[in-house]
Amino acid sequence: MLLGLLSLTGFQPAVGEEREPEVITPDYDNGVFEKAGTPLPGLVIERVEDLRGRDPKNLGFTATGLLERSTPLELSEPVSDFVKRGLEKMLASDEKVPEPTRVVIGIEQFDVNFKKSIIQEITSEFYARLEIRILHDGSETVVGWLENSQEAPGGFSTKGGQETMMYKGVGAFAQGLGFGTFPLTEAAAKIRSGASAGLERPTVRVAFIEPWTIGSAEFAGGRLVYHNFALSDMPDTYDDCFLFVAEAVIWLKGRQGWRIEGGYVQRKGRSRLGNSAWNVTESELSLNAIPLHASFLYRLRTTEEQHLLVPYVGIGAGTFLGIENLAATATDTGNEGGFEAHSRALRASGDIHVLLGTQMRFGMGVEGILEARWTQSTNGSTVDLIKEEEQEDYDSTLFKAVRRSDFNFTGWSVELGLRFRVSPRGARR
Repeated sequence: MLLGLLSLTGFQPAVGEEREPEVITPDYDNGVFEKAGTPLPGLVIERVEDLRGRDPKNLGFTATGLLERSTPLELSEPVSDFVKRGLEKMLASDEKVPEPTRVVIGIEQFDVNFKKSIIQEITSEFYARLEIRILHDGSETVVGWLENSQEAPGGFSTKGGQETMMYKGVGAFAQGLGFGTFPLTEAAAKIRSGASAGLERPTVRVAFIEPWTIGSAEFAGGRLVYHNFALSDMPDTYDDCFLFVAEAVIWLKGRQGWRIEGGYVQRKGRSRLGNSAWNVTESELSLNAIPLHASFLYRLRTTEEQHLLVPYVGIGAGTFLGIENLAATATDTGNEGGFEAHSRALRASGDIHVLLGTQMRFGMGVEGILEARWTQSTNGSTVDLIKEEEQEDYDSTLFKAVRRSDFNFTGWSVELGLRFRVSPRGARR
């Protein structure tokens, strides 16, 4: 019970140890307000009311000094003024609309605190809850609530981290209104039409969207890949192969994008003969591998215009991780002895790749993919899964009679697939 209380409020100063409060002076040109704005035409914030029933400048507690003592934390101005100015800065728009949406906001909670773990590590905490009302024909109608909660390690400066969380909290509320996560526009339309009795009045939890991801779009999909081995060892050992690759792509606002992908390859091959002292009567070679890659993508035309084809180039790196099995039955040249053995080895190789592709935009958040890629790989490392005491016997028999592949995936590939939009980030609803 005591630990739960401390986790919510931070450590309170003992009686007789009341400390002077730490003060945060808001910076309205901070990166959150400046870079992550979400203009909403026609929104007018009439006023912001502090409903918390305490000192209007009070935030909570922070940790100060080498001993990280609990110290009251407050703003240099009322919290209601800070919230109003922050929201107005992020939501301001020069576009005029016939019927503005007039909003009154009530601050039910706005708490900035910290807690200490048993090993004295600091964690900063932020929680805020706003009541949203629409003002129409002189009356106010509650249409719902916005909530934001954050928790992060205290870092070098507990107070500095708490200030950043405070900016991101207001930023998250602005984005919730600006991007339509909170159904403000729909509620306003119902109130104007006299249908306010049917309002749902939701509580919407919002999280801050980093500026660099605003306007981005996330896709998931897969590609069927035909891969042609280019080095002499691999074409002689394994035939060209088909594999399926699953991918996740994020296209940022503009032309840049990132992709991560993973797949699976299973092949049977032909082991290469080794020492001629052995007469190999039967041999087997097979591999199971997982390719894992990351790519930077760059579109050669923007998507602002509705082009059917959007070509792109890319560069990336990755690895092939797998298991290769090698088995053989052999006799010596004098037919006086022989062996039958099987070995399994862990294999891994690294690679870089370049690619040229095109998106084929079908609409409804679906894209076709046609891609050509060149992969430059290293020879694979090998870890035999055999007992140490058996190593000498394997070296003189199986590994002399036959050899594994180089596990080198250098070559070109042609790839065809589909992507499906998962979620646009920061798109107006």
